[in-house]
Amino acid sequence: MPLDNDTANGLAPVTVGVDAAEVDPTLSSVTLQVDNFTTGVIKIDRGLLTDAGFDIDGWIRDKFAKRFYRGASNLIVNGNAGSVQSLASAYNTGVTTGTTGVIKYADLVSAMVALDPAYAANAVWAMNNATLGAILSITDSAGRPVFLPDYGSAAVGFVGTILGRPVKLVTQLPNVATGNAPILFGDFKQGYVFRQQAPGLEIIRLNERYAAGYEVGFVGFARVGGVALKAGVNSVVAVSIK
Repeated sequence: MPLDNDTANGLAPVTVGVDAAEVDPTLSSVTLQVDNFTTGVIKIDRGLLTDAGFDIDGWIRDKFAKRFYRGASNLIVNGNAGSVQSLASAYNTGVTTGTTGVIKYADLVSAMVALDPAYAANAVWAMNNATLGAILSITDSAGRPVFLPDYGSAAVGFVGTILGRPVKLVTQLPNVATGNAPILFGDFKQGYVFRQQAPGLEIIRLNERYAAGYEVGFVGFARVGGVALKAGVNSVVAVSIK
């Protein structure tokens, strides 16, 4: 995948009769590959499939979908030993809290200032629920809470805003503790690519394999990969705990 860093370039004045200077973006590339993953097998009594008063087949597929998204979230944050790079490890620099073991208002402001303005327009906060709980009591100098709930944005995955920017809950991020980086802030669409190879989550029904035990098996497979897009100026910064 191509990477470019063009954040330092803008407009230059024109001198009549003088050719415009060549100003190329800094280009590089990364390779995005995929690994194979499975949801594991669920076996169901064949009689239960026929006699149950609800759609067991659909229920199983829903469970597999939740396993996939839960597993994908964990892979994106923590990575694996193969083709999924850890987002948290790739973006582990930014600001360190001024007070040991806690987050304060100034730390959140510092994170916003540390992010390059090129990525500020679409920046999002990411943290787990416990970290959000620690932030709920933080106020600015006028006594106003820095976190404001936004119930209308829940449908698109956000729980509210911190200093005007949306907040996304990511269970796999660490808690607030010395040495951890529990908060990420930035434009994640510019900073990371997660690839889900077609057809995505493939669910296979195993009719014959478990037939001797009068059971039917279901199993899901997915081929995914992920890579951080770092071409110079980071599009995501971390808040680390002192």
